[in-house]
Order: sequence, then C-alpha cells, then structure tokens
Amino acid sequence: MKKAARKSFSYWECLRLVRKNGSFPPLEASNEFDPRPYQSAIYDLSANGLPYIPVVSRFSLREYEVRSPWHRHKDCIECIFCMRGDMKYESEGRIFGIRPLSVFVSRPTELHRQVSDGREVVYSAIKFSTVRKDWLSSGFSTSEYEWAMKRLKGMPRSFAGGKVVENDLRELLNAIQMKGRSVGERTFRVKVASSLLLLDMIDAACNGPPPTKDVVTEIIHEMSVHPEKRFSTDELVARLRLSPTGVLNAFKSATGLSPHAYQLKCCIDRAKEFLGKGEIVESAAARLGFASRQHFSATFKRFAGMSPRTWRERHMKTQM
Repeated sequence: MKKAARKSFSYWECLRLVRKNGSFPPLEASNEFDPRPYQSAIYDLSANGLPYIPVVSRFSLREYEVRSPWHRHKDCIECIFCMRGDMKYESEGRIFGIRPLSVFVSRPTELHRQVSDGREVVYSAIKFSTVRKDWLSSGFSTSEYEWAMKRLKGMPRSFAGGKVVENDLRELLNAIQMKGRSVGERTFRVKVASSLLLLDMIDAACNGPPPTKDVVTEIIHEMSVHPEKRFSTDELVARLRLSPTGVLNAFKSATGLSPHAYQLKCCIDRAKEFLGKGEIVESAAARLGFASRQHFSATFKRFAGMSPRTWRERHMKTQM
C-alpha cells in the first residue's frame, strides 16, 4: 500500500474544507497537535486500493465548542465512533447524544452537523462507500456488497458499539500506520482489519437490545421528513430487529397505519404543500417519486378524498 502525502489541518481548516467539499479532505494528515486544541489524522484508503472504505479519520479535541456546518457525505455512509467524552450531533430536526463506545450513523441523504460543547473528546469517523464498483474493486463480490449495503443502510442513527468495535478500530488504525512492512502485507492487514470492523459494527447495530419506542419514532420522523425516500421491508426489519409482522404491528400501534400506508400518507401531506404553493400536479408527482401521474392521482384521492387538481383549485380559491 503506497503512502499518501501528508498534510496537517487545523480544526477550522478542516471545517472550511467540509463547507467547500461536503467532506473532510481525503489525505493522510499528521498525527501531531497543532497550536490550537485540535488533533487530526485523516487516512485516504481509496488511493491505496481500498475504495470501499475511502476515509478513516481520528480526531482529538481538548477544550472546544463545535458548531460545524451542515453537510452530508455523497455516496458514503459515515459512522462516528466516540472513544472519549460526550458528543452531540444534530440531524433531521433531532439531537443525538453520543457517549463513549457509541456510534452515530449518517447516510448519504442525511444532513447533519456536530453541535458538541465539552472537554477532551476523542472520536473516529469511518466512511463506507455506497458505490458498487468501489466494493468490487476492493475484492468483494456483488452478493457481499449487496449484503453489506442492506445492513449498513438498516443501521439505527445511533447504537452502542462497545469494546469490540473500539478494539477493531484500534487494530485498523495500527494497520494503517504500520511501518517497515511490504506494501502487500500492509494492504492485506488493512483489508482484514477493516472487514472485521465492518462485521462487528453491523453485529452491534443489529444484535443490540430490542428496539425502544424511540427507534420507531425515529423512523416515523424520517418518513415525514423524507417522504420521497422509500423504506423497504428489509430495511425496517433490520433497523427494528423485528419480523415483518412485528414491524407491521409496531407501526400500526404508533400510527394506525402499515409502514407502506404511512409512507404514502407522508407523500400526500408533502404533495399538499407543493400544490398549495402553485406547483403543477406532474411536478409534485415526480418530486415525490411516483412512477406516473395516474398512480399519484389515485393515491392522492385515496387519502384526500379528491383529485390533486381539484384540491389545488379549491386551495387556491381559499387563498384569494
């Protein structure tokens, strides 16, 4: 594995790069403290033959107040693992408190920012690519990629990683920083360590304690915020760690509707917002992911009792 170029970044330089590019710089940063209370080590694995896990980074802040810019990671699922201290992340209108040995997850569509205030925090960020070719070129098969994506996308927004994940992460960082070994051995050790980290993180997310009402509430909130996104049964089963029947019962208990019906209701509620602002029916249908205007109109009538065109005309009249 060839060594990436080294460059030091202060905390605020990193934030400027986040604001500009939507992610931290894919470079290997120095491991020394800069004059400010911030330490960073950012490793670019995509340039070294493992594009499925393009960035692994470690950050240490001694005394800080963080209000990072809103950002998302295109084509990546980011897992933040807290090693020391307490952290907070804001996303989708919620604040997630992340304690030591816990993980915060953000998917490509989810805007988030760090809003922590505290002392002496150490954490790592691991980004997993969602692009198929990145996994294939890293030596994984199509079936392995599909399995990993199903599990990664089904992770809850936060969960307890525990000592196992912490030890895996340390092994990965040690393999990345290994010196005096051949390129082949270093690459092999990094691939094995990153694979173990991925497996144990998935197990921690999927085999943790039974889901609480907060997890169901979290998914319901995501559906209302992103009605254009489709939540498959497999994803809901993975995130709630329930059978399909258990998922159905959990949603009916919370909303009175099945997961599919609740997603459609969220779509129609958002469609009313679009139509109420003068948007045409075809545009609203396309923005919400409906395959055809006919399907959208039939669904709208089912929930609103009238066609979208009629609803739009009546609403516009009441606004005059």
